[in-house]
Formats: sequence, C-alpha cells, structure tokens
Amino acid sequence: MKKKQFPGHLQAHEMLDIPLVNIINFQPVFHSAINYDKTPAPDLITVVIQDDKNNSVLLVATMDGKAWQLTLSKKLIHLYSRSAKKVRCKGAERSGDYLEVVGIYRNCNSDSVLIKVKKLGKDDGVCHLIDENGKHFPACFSFKVL
Repeated sequence: MKKKQFPGHLQAHEMLDIPLVNIINFQPVFHSAINYDKTPAPDLITVVIQDDKNNSVLLVATMDGKAWQLTLSKKLIHLYSRSAKKVRCKGAERSGDYLEVVGIYRNCNSDSVLIKVKKLGKDDGVCHLIDENGKHFPACFSFKVL
C-alpha cells in the first residue's frame, strides 16, 4: 500500500500505513457515569469534536444513547450535559452556533469517537464562554496553560 502525502502533516493511519475501515453497523460502547452533583447519569461515551476545515480540537464532551441517535439522524452535534442532566443540541439554546457532522471515527476499543464537524452559525464560536467582545470562543481549548 502506497502512503499518501499531505502538505505539512500525515494522518495517524497514514503514518502507520493502516487503512481506514468503514464500519457500517458500529455500536459505540457506553460506560456508566455520574452527573456533576454525584447522581447517576446514563451510560456515556466520550466524544472529541474536531473542526474538519483545520483539524483543531474544538471540544471534548459526552453523549448518551439518545444524543448519539439524534446526532446520527439530524447530522448536528447533540451532547449529554452532566450539569443540566439532559441532552442538548450544541448551539441551540444559547449561541446559535451549530456543529454539522462531516465524519465519525471510532477508536480501537469503540469506547470513544472523534467527530469531524463543520461550524455553522453567526459567531464561529463553540465554547459556552464569551470573550471581551461578546463572542463565544472558537474552541473550548482556547486557553493556553503551558
């Protein structure tokens, strides 16, 4: 198998010379969890949300089975909120900045997924926090530590 070359970087599967596998009947593995107030939460899966345009990680969150099914059917990101204890469509309640699903990739254990998205909305924001100009931050990882 010949490796593809991309300007500036290689995808992990290309560095390891492993082909991407298209799994039609993928069933994610959900794990037991607790809400922030220590009450039981539904079983959850960790999701990494990545911008399809520039590959930046926008946020890491969780989905329950309902959020997973809504995300698949509507092609918009739905997440389980452990603080509100409910499923929310990302952007619907506050910012108006929705995330459209472009592709979904599972990890080797099927217990976390990477979802590539296209940002939709007025602000190009993702984070629930607002900057000094009143705009939502473009990613939840906008705060450098080191």
